[in-house]
Amino acid sequence: MRKLIIVFVSYCFGLSVLIGQTQNNDSIKRLSEKSVLKDELNKLINSKHLMKASLGVFQSKPSFINKAIAAGPYRSYWYHDGYFILGVGTGNFLKQSDFSPQFKDTVAFNDLNIGANFAFKKLSVGRRLWDIKGILLSPQIGATYNRLYFDGKAYSGIKIIPSASLQFPYFAIDARLNVDIRGTKSNPNLKGFAVYPEIGFRLDGLYNIFDPTWVQNGHYEGTKTWNEVSYRTESSVERNLDGSMTIYETTIKTTTTKTENYNFDDMARNVGPFLAVGPRVCFNNQVYSGKTFMAGIGYHARMPMFGADFTVDFGKLGFASSYQNKETISNPKPSKNKINKNDIRFTGTYNATRIGGRGSVDLIDVLTKLYYRGHSEDAGKKATKFTRIIGGVGGGYAIVSKPHFDRSYANQYFDSLYTADYTALTTPYNAAKYGENTPFFTWFVCLEVGAVQCSVEWYRYKYAPLANVQTITIGYMLPYKRIIKRFRTLKTMKQQLKD
Repeated sequence: MRKLIIVFVSYCFGLSVLIGQTQNNDSIKRLSEKSVLKDELNKLINSKHLMKASLGVFQSKPSFINKAIAAGPYRSYWYHDGYFILGVGTGNFLKQSDFSPQFKDTVAFNDLNIGANFAFKKLSVGRRLWDIKGILLSPQIGATYNRLYFDGKAYSGIKIIPSASLQFPYFAIDARLNVDIRGTKSNPNLKGFAVYPEIGFRLDGLYNIFDPTWVQNGHYEGTKTWNEVSYRTESSVERNLDGSMTIYETTIKTTTTKTENYNFDDMARNVGPFLAVGPRVCFNNQVYSGKTFMAGIGYHARMPMFGADFTVDFGKLGFASSYQNKETISNPKPSKNKINKNDIRFTGTYNATRIGGRGSVDLIDVLTKLYYRGHSEDAGKKATKFTRIIGGVGGGYAIVSKPHFDRSYANQYFDSLYTADYTALTTPYNAAKYGENTPFFTWFVCLEVGAVQCSVEWYRYKYAPLANVQTITIGYMLPYKRIIKRFRTLKTMKQQLKD
C-alpha cells in the first residue's frame, strides 16, 4: 500500500511539472509572437512610403527670360510615375505690337520637359504610411530634357531640379530650385543659364493604397497589311523640227503592299475594380469668356476598360460675348455658327448648379484593338489600369442665375446696341441675358493616375449656348472601401499588440 501511495504521489508531481513546463512553453511562444507582432507593427508605423505617382502644379517667376518683357507667373503641370516625370509649362511675355510701336501685345510661350526624378529615401525625415497617414520630408533630385517654344522658335536644353518634398496624407508641397541650361545665343530675350525657385502642390495617386500588380490584359497575334504610295518623276526630251527641244515630265504613282506580323502580350498595372468619392474643381481662363470656377463632388466607378461618374458642381459658369453671326428675323438659325473669340465686351458669369453623369472607355485599349485586329476575346477586359487615358460622353442639367458681366458698362452698352437693331432676335445665342436653366451635353478626354484625374471637357448648353466653352477639371477619387480597410488593419494590429 505504501509503495502504491509513493508511486501515485510521484506520478502527480511529474504531471504537475509537465503541465508547468507546457504552460511555460506556451507563455514563451505567446511572448515571442507578441514580440514579432510588435516589431512588425513598429516597422509598419515607421514606414517611409513616398509618393510614387502624382499630378501637380507649380508656379515661379520666369527668370529664364528678360525681366523687362516678363508678364505674369510661369506655371508648369507635372506628371510623376515612379522615376519618370513629364511636365508642360506656360507663361506670357510682352512683345511690341505690329499695330503700333506704342502698344505691346501679351504673347504666350510654352515648354516641354521629359526626364527622371529620384528621391533619397534614407535621407528622408519623418514617417508616412500607405499614403494616408503621417508626414515625411524627402530630398529629391530630377533632370529633364527641356524644349522651350518662344516667339515662334524652339530652343533645347536641360533642366536640373533639386527639391524638398513635404509629403502629407493625400498631397505634397514641393519647393524646387530649377537650374536651366539651354542654347539661346540667337535670342537676346532668353538666358542661356538661369537659376530660380519654384513652389508646387501635388495630389497623390495613392499608389500604396491601390497596390497595383502587373497582369496580362490580352494577347495580340496576327498580320497587319497596308499600302504605301510613292511618286517619282521621269523626264523625256523631244527634238523639234526647228532644232529646239521640249522636255516632258511624267509623274508615276507606285503602290506597294506591305505586311507586318505581330505577336505580343498586353501587360498592364491592375488595381482591380473600385468605387470612389471625392472633390473636384472645374475652371477655365479663356480671354474670350468669363472665368469659370466650379467646385463639387463626384462619385466614381472604375472597372476594366470602362468607367462611370456622377457629379454635382456649384460655382461660377463663364460665358462668352457673342456668336460670329446674330440670329435675326431674316436668318434665325445661321449655319456653322461659332463663338466669336475676338469679342470680349460682354463676357461674364452665371451663378450655376450643375448635376450630371458620364460614361467613359479606356482609349488606349480601344485604339490598340482597332489597330491590331487579331486579339484574344478578353483583350482589354482584365485590368483596371492604375494609369489610364479615358474618353467619353455625358449629360445633365444646369440651373443658372441672371448673368453677371465682367465690365460695369456691359449691360447698358448691350441694351443700347440691341435697341438700335430691330432685326436681332431675343435668343440666348445673341445675348447671355436670355440664357436660362438648361440640359447640357459634354464630351471629354481624361488622364487618370490612380486617384487623380485631369479632364479636358467640352460642354454644350442648349438654352445657355454662350457658356459653350472648353474647361479643365481636376478630380480626386478616394477609394473609400480600401482606405477604411487599411485603417481597420492598423487598428487590429494595435489591438493585438495590447492583448
